[in-house]
Amino acid sequence: MVTQVIKESRRARQESRGSCDAAAVVAERLAYWSMLAGDQDRRVTSTVPGGPLLAALPQPALVTCVDALLANVFAHTPKTTAFEVRLTPRPQGGAVLEVSETVTPAARAVASFGHPAP
Repeated sequence: MVTQVIKESRRARQESRGSCDAAAVVAERLAYWSMLAGDQDRRVTSTVPGGPLLAALPQPALVTCVDALLANVFAHTPKTTAFEVRLTPRPQGGAVLEVSETVTPAARAVASFGHPAP
């Protein structure tokens, strides 16, 4: 599923060289998924910058990617499994998104998004 999302994101990027605020997208998707996390007694820890963090990816493609990563947590871990979401700026621009189990940090997924070209 993640491979399919990555391929779709690349295709969408080639078709549309758009960009979006990764911090706003990740914060919005976390709010959406937090209701299910609460129903399943999952503790969610997140680190998302408060200001804009531009990524060279159209907003719908980033939403798809974030949703796929978070859906994998719910599909492949037992209820009550805590997880962490971190969005950090890359030194060269863009962002890195990490989603990991809190108990087994080795079980994590990472997505990296470039900075939009000027």
